Amino acid sequence: MATEKTLKGRMQHPFLTETALRTANPVLLAGEVVYESDTGKRKVGDGKTAWNSLAYEVAQLPNNIPASMISGDAAHRFVSDTEKSTWNNKAAKDLSNVSLTKLFSENGYYKAPDGLMFQWGIFNGVANSTGATVYFPTAFAYTPYSCVITPKNGADKTVVMGRVYTMTTSYFKATTVWATSGSNWGAEIYYWLAIGRWK
Repeated sequence: MATEKTLKGRMQHPFLTETALRTANPVLLAGEVVYESDTGKRKVGDGKTAWNSLAYEVAQLPNNIPASMISGDAAHRFVSDTEKSTWNNKAAKDLSNVSLTKLFSENGYYKAPDGLMFQWGIFNGVANSTGATVYFPTAFAYTPYSCVITPKNGADKTVVMGRVYTMTTSYFKATTVWATSGSNWGAEIYYWLAIGRWK
């Protein structure tokens, strides 16, 4: 068992304020240690350099600093590589750092990063009970989705209507009618809008 030893000698290093040391600007002896009493910083003399030109001694830290040596605050936290990657890959509010898939044309679509997709277009109604089949510019991932149609124009005193009756991921079917004194299948031009998921 190791025997404990008691040091019988004690030494006190010079302990002066920063202002007093800067004013005196002494040349410390080689190896002499002097502390600033109000800052806790210290300098070690080399026997030739005056205090004001002497660098403060910097504490030596280990190559790998353990978390126990670091205090976090509101602006500094420990994070994992996964958390850091998640934060760095977030979309900006203006989506300036996101590559969006879109097609801006008469028949087009817009895919949002979270999976939402808008599609729109125009089609001609068909004057029979089968109606028109309208194919999407790009397919939805799932059904159901929301799809509405609205007439572009109609003759004076004519009520133009339409309904969607079949919906798949790649197309929908719609019948179109117009009515004056009676009802008939119509062939007017219609706009359509569909909202669903692309993933």
